[in-house]
Amino acid sequence: MNKALFITMVVFMLVSLLPLRAQQVLDPEIKIKELRRQLATDKTKEDTTLFNLHLDLGKWYLERNTAQKASVDSAAFFFGKAMDFAETLHDRQAELKALAGYCEVFFRKKQLVRCDECFKKVIDGHEANGDVEMQAQTWYRRGIMMWRYNVSNAAKYTEMLKYYENAFSLYSQLGESGKLGTLEVREAIADMHMCQGELNIADKELREILQEYQEMNHPRLHPVYYLLGVTNRLRGDLDQGLFYALKCVDNAEEINEPYQLAKYLGVVGDIYRELDNPMESIKWYNRALYEWEFNKSLGYDDNMPYRFLHYLIKSMIILGQGDNALLKLQEFENKFPPKDLEPMALIAGAKGMVYSSLKRYELAEDNYKKSQYFFRQMEGPWPIYLSELNQEMGNTYLAKNQYPEAKIHLLRALAFFSGHTAMSRRRELYHSLFRVDSAQGNYTAAIESYQKYKLTNDSIFNEKKSRQIEELEIQYETSRKENEISKLQNESAVQTSRLRQTTLTKNFTLGILVLFLIIIGLLLHSYFLNKRTNRLLAIQKGEIEDKNVQLQVLVEDKEWLLKEVHHRVKNNLQIVMSLLNTQSYFLKNEDAQKAIQNSQNRLFAISLIHQKLYKTDNLDSIDIASYMEDLVHHLKESFEHPDQILFDLNVEPIMLDTSRSVPIGLILNETITNSIKHGFPNNKKGTIKIQMRRKGKFGCFLTICDDGVGFAEIPNVKNVSSLGFSLIKGLCKQLNATLSIKSEKGVKISIFFVTEGTIAMDK
Repeated sequence: MNKALFITMVVFMLVSLLPLRAQQVLDPEIKIKELRRQLATDKTKEDTTLFNLHLDLGKWYLERNTAQKASVDSAAFFFGKAMDFAETLHDRQAELKALAGYCEVFFRKKQLVRCDECFKKVIDGHEANGDVEMQAQTWYRRGIMMWRYNVSNAAKYTEMLKYYENAFSLYSQLGESGKLGTLEVREAIADMHMCQGELNIADKELREILQEYQEMNHPRLHPVYYLLGVTNRLRGDLDQGLFYALKCVDNAEEINEPYQLAKYLGVVGDIYRELDNPMESIKWYNRALYEWEFNKSLGYDDNMPYRFLHYLIKSMIILGQGDNALLKLQEFENKFPPKDLEPMALIAGAKGMVYSSLKRYELAEDNYKKSQYFFRQMEGPWPIYLSELNQEMGNTYLAKNQYPEAKIHLLRALAFFSGHTAMSRRRELYHSLFRVDSAQGNYTAAIESYQKYKLTNDSIFNEKKSRQIEELEIQYETSRKENEISKLQNESAVQTSRLRQTTLTKNFTLGILVLFLIIIGLLLHSYFLNKRTNRLLAIQKGEIEDKNVQLQVLVEDKEWLLKEVHHRVKNNLQIVMSLLNTQSYFLKNEDAQKAIQNSQNRLFAISLIHQKLYKTDNLDSIDIASYMEDLVHHLKESFEHPDQILFDLNVEPIMLDTSRSVPIGLILNETITNSIKHGFPNNKKGTIKIQMRRKGKFGCFLTICDDGVGFAEIPNVKNVSSLGFSLIKGLCKQLNATLSIKSEKGVKISIFFVTEGTIAMDK
């Protein structure tokens, strides 16, 4: 079946080759994974490549998330490694790039002294190299860095503006090659003017920048459109603000750059809210929140969605949807719990608005105070947030008829400079102050506030602007529908192409499927054939196993029969020994009695072997060490003075078959009997040593020696005449063994034999 699995995999791979539509986005997580994969796959990269990989990893970790300490620490690590490679390469330019990365790391860690020192080294280094472009980029990057992390600190605006002006001056020296850099710096300067409240100046600068971009046919216009949309919203030119905000969204979608799209959608929502169109603003805020959630891995500011949520809740309250607004708020907070002071302040402020709309004023005041506390804990809080918070608190006190407290907070809200207070909010503040002054009987101040309200309202909502907004909405809807029609036509063409491709793919897949089914059929045929063969083999195997069981039973029966034979032989030998023993009682001749005793011992040596065989499961061989121990014990006990002679046995555990065990037992019986009878006269004490060990792979060496009187003359093995020695000689011949007899301080008999076919030689 492995072939079937292989074919299945092939078909799957072929189908997976069908074209897929992928979206390429600037996702820091994806870029980091890709760069780390490149770093890990090839360890033989040159130092220049390794420097660039580590430098890029440091940059992308800084883009990953502005609020994560771990990302900053990772960036610091990779910038450090990049610096090491730069020093190895002796590349001053590379060192300055790594050092520039360290600048932002120190700034993010609030190590401002080290940041300034590092920044000065980078600037001085580029100046020493005469690199004007890199000097300009460094000054611009320093301004952007301060803007990103100090956008709410108005005291830093002048310092940031100085950095941008330095960059602009340096880019201007480059002429045409510095054109794009000059425009980017001018965008940043216009942004600073907008934040300083210089809205007319910012608007003029941005329009000039937009015109120059358009003359260059530059496709990426959404950053300028965004700034123009915000600037005109703050000025109260909501028709122009909406025009540029919608252009911004269109351009970002057109060139497929979703990085800031959520922010752009939120600006459109802001403008519709200030146009007193909460229904439309809710639609755009929801789109912004969806876009943020869908693409939040692209490095979006984590605090951004809480701003949209805050204004979404405000629009829902205007429509009288306070209960739904509270549910929306709680649902979002549970799904994305705030981690920083800014989102915590925004959530608390939104809750205050909701509870105030539901006339739960105590809860409203508690949440307003929480929001105020969180804002004051921030470094340089956004003035717009404090202004709006005071406005909402003033409106809550106004609803509770606490007019002095209401007026205090409304005046605080109005006190923030106009650059951060949209004209539409000033209109709302004037109207609230008119209501407070009227309620307090301060009619002069009430009339003045009403006049300001009316003037601001007329400025925002004159007939011409209203008509322009309506025309703009119609143009946008028309353009959107035309784009949709064009998109549908393109999709139709793509669909037709896909249909042709699908037909081709279907035919190809069908062919593969038919081939696959044929192969599956062949494999199934082979499978069932093998299955039938296996079944026949299983039957034959069963028959063989039955035969084996029968044979095993026969073997076991034969083994038991052989054990019974050994048992009966041993019993018969015991009977013969008993008969000889009985006969010896009636003999008066001492030599005859000794002859009978010798015969008894010989019979015992043979019967002991049969006893060992039937008492074990091994019917072919016996443990010679155990056998010798039992035989020696019997011989020792069969003589008159058993304690006269000591026996020293040193026998290895060797297994011998019966054809060798019987001769060895008889030889041992003859030699021990001869030694006891003749080697120790007059009851002399002595020792008989018996040693048996292996020699080589198949050889065995048996030594029997005593410390008795020995022989007066060493007998000739070939011409020996005594029965005992004749018996030993005959037994050695049966074993094909080599026999050696020596008399040195006793008698030493050595016998060497082999367990497998070797012919013996006599000495």
